[in-house]
Amino acid sequence: TNHDFTNTYTYDTLSRLDTLTQTGGINGSGGANVTTKFVDFDWEKNGNLATVTRKTSSTGTTIATTDYDYDRRNRLTSITHDSA
Repeated sequence: TNHDFTNTYTYDTLSRLDTLTQTGGINGSGGANVTTKFVDFDWEKNGNLATVTRKTSSTGTTIATTDYDYDRRNRLTSITHDSA
């Protein structure tokens, strides 16, 4: 089976998603060419997702950031997306 991409996940010590790297379609793999993607996930101490950051490489330039805000009852109140 030919795959267009492969996702690699890492998790923090609390088993929350920490990073996602997507690669694929490289030199005859049979799949479509997919640009490598790097995504970091930041969490609040209470377990709420705080920020998702998309970058050009694991330490590279930020492409976009999405911030999540919650009220005192931990209900999502807003999502703010900023493109670089």
